[in-house]
Amino acid sequence: MRRHGGNDKQRHEEARHRAWEYFRTRLEAATGLTDAKKLYSEAPLPDSPGRTYYSNLGFFLFHSSFVIPAGSDLSERSLYLTLIERMAARGDIEPDVGKRVQEELRNSISKGGL
Repeated sequence: MRRHGGNDKQRHEEARHRAWEYFRTRLEAATGLTDAKKLYSEAPLPDSPGRTYYSNLGFFLFHSSFVIPAGSDLSERSLYLTLIERMAARGDIEPDVGKRVQEELRNSISKGGL
């Protein structure tokens, strides 16, 4: 019998927030494609708090043309934009691809993620 269901929900939310902060700081520090792929490879197990951030990143990185994941939020998309800017600057991606993806991300962010 669960007597503290609210506490479980709160613990889950706190764990999700910690997972987001860890993911966010690591992706912010990524200097290019190699760092981003390394972060993706460290994804937590399925159904773990924060797993969706890694799943979205994997979809974004490994889709042939950097398609924005439908399940990503504005914060994630902002991180992807910074990453793409760095990747373009380092030559990890072709300049035309970098420009296109940056434009798509900026448009998505300006429209509230739609």
